[in-house]
Amino acid sequence: MKFVKSNFRLIILIALLILGIVVGIYLVGKPQIFKSKATSSTSDAFDISDEQNNPIYCQNGVCQSNSNKINLKLKDLLPFKKPLNQ
Repeated sequence: MKFVKSNFRLIILIALLILGIVVGIYLVGKPQIFKSKATSSTSDAFDISDEQNNPIYCQNGVCQSNSNKINLKLKDLLPFKKPLNQ
C-alpha cells in the first residue's frame, strides 16, 4: 500500500511539473503590454473649438462651451491606437 501511495504522489508531482512547464512556455510566448490609462485621454486626440475658432478646453472628460456649434479637428490618433496582437 505504501508503494502505491508514493508512486501516486510521484505521478501527481511529475504531472504538475509538466503542466507548469507547458503553461510557462505558453505565457512566455504571449507579450504583455502595459498601457497606462491615466496618461492619455480621447480629448487629447482632437482640437475642439467653437464656431469662432476659440478653443474649448476639457477637464475630466467634460468639455463646456456656450456655443451650439463646435469644430472637431483630428490631431493625434495615438490615444486610440491598439496593439496589433490584440
